[in-house]
Amino acid sequence: LKLQFLYLIGRRLLRGGILGSMSLFKRVFSLNMGKKEPCFNDSAPFVAPRKRAATLGAQPAKPVAAKGSMCWPDHIPAQLAHPMNIGVLGYEACVELLEKLDVMDRKLRSFDPRATSKAPKFSDADKKLLVMAYNHMLEAYCDLKWLDRDNGGRFCGVNDRPKAGEQVPNYFANVHNQTIHRRKVLSMAGLRNLVIYGHAVYDELRAKLFIGDPMKYEAKTGPHKMRYFTGNVVDLDTPVLRATDPTVLRAVNAMNEKNGAPTFDTCEAFAESEQAAAIARASAVELLARFGNDFKLSKKMLKARRVDPADIPEGEVPKAKSNSDRGKKPLWRYVNVGQDSFHANVPHIDDVVGALLRAPIQAVAIYLRIHIRHARGSTQADLDKDMEEFFTDCIADACFNHKWKVIEEFERRQHRRGTLLDVLERLHMEHQVEFMDIMDVDDERFTLEKELLWKLAKDRLVVSRTDRRLRRVHRSEIDKWVERSAQASGAMG
Repeated sequence: LKLQFLYLIGRRLLRGGILGSMSLFKRVFSLNMGKKEPCFNDSAPFVAPRKRAATLGAQPAKPVAAKGSMCWPDHIPAQLAHPMNIGVLGYEACVELLEKLDVMDRKLRSFDPRATSKAPKFSDADKKLLVMAYNHMLEAYCDLKWLDRDNGGRFCGVNDRPKAGEQVPNYFANVHNQTIHRRKVLSMAGLRNLVIYGHAVYDELRAKLFIGDPMKYEAKTGPHKMRYFTGNVVDLDTPVLRATDPTVLRAVNAMNEKNGAPTFDTCEAFAESEQAAAIARASAVELLARFGNDFKLSKKMLKARRVDPADIPEGEVPKAKSNSDRGKKPLWRYVNVGQDSFHANVPHIDDVVGALLRAPIQAVAIYLRIHIRHARGSTQADLDKDMEEFFTDCIADACFNHKWKVIEEFERRQHRRGTLLDVLERLHMEHQVEFMDIMDVDDERFTLEKELLWKLAKDRLVVSRTDRRLRRVHRSEIDKWVERSAQASGAMG
């Protein structure tokens, strides 16, 4: 197929020119993808699962393609040596896609699940572009040389990575038989599948008022679907007290000592105390009442959803022995190795929206932004350095609530990167020899410095600090920056 493809491209170059070759490439590429990859969509039926699949930890049977469903391309050439491209997406296409991602994220930030049940969505065509970008992300991760150093490359073969739209195996942090590289590959595969299935999972959770009890969902919906396609699930409860946190113990002991009350020697002693249960009850009552008011639940609905504050018992808080026990009481306690915490039976809604809908958008937006930043005037080494930082600090091998928090924090740290000030400062540092050569011959208005900086920056895109949109650099901004820098250094009177 590759030889045939190269032969046809060569003939078309001779006969029809570059544009004809590109149209042929698109045709051959789409045909190849259509034959090679399975098709899935949100309405694709599942093969009838076994009865045990009704529990949260079960794996529903493999979905089969529905008639008329979309085909999701799996393998896209990385072309890492040419950072202006994200696979088959050219520079301008990447910029356009990033604009769409920023617009969608602004819509999701203003989206209120309490007021409306339908979240804004991408078109199927845009979803395909996002899947391509994630394919490139996986290729880039597995191409990094430090994977070989840390023995992670053996988990990055094409056959070792789940294909788009297919099942992602379960993964858990700190498991001895799974390397962090393997878990990161599965994490990115799960984020990619949320592009395809995230809204369907969200709609199914929203229809059940985000109840955490897995038995309330059919085997092919909600948390079951999410675990199948992402290898993990979103938490549908809110921790109101982490009794094993030493910081909490110190704060409680300081308060008790000031009030003349007994203190606790260990976190375990505090977790078993009535004081811990009382703190958890008071916090849970407030969250449960707010959830009921936000979703306008009647008394009957409060009880059915298991969020009625009146149902919280006095005395010992009920314990959840496994994931399948969660979500059955308004307040429960979860005890595991190194963990002892109390949970209210309501989620933090913004975290659910973030984990399911915003995380897959933000992760790929950051990835695209890094590539666009390095598209012109950067070396492959510069790109690889930022890529290593991205894969290390932005892609977490954890539950989706924590995964979203990590992405959110990384984006916050990156907020200044790519802005006008950042770009101009970097250009000045990267070309300091050229700037030093004109310093002695420049006039009092710094004409030569302005001209040189404008020559270097005029084709660059910068990120707006207000709305995070990409825009061109304006000549007036160059002049003002040079003059302000000169004033700050004392070069201007």
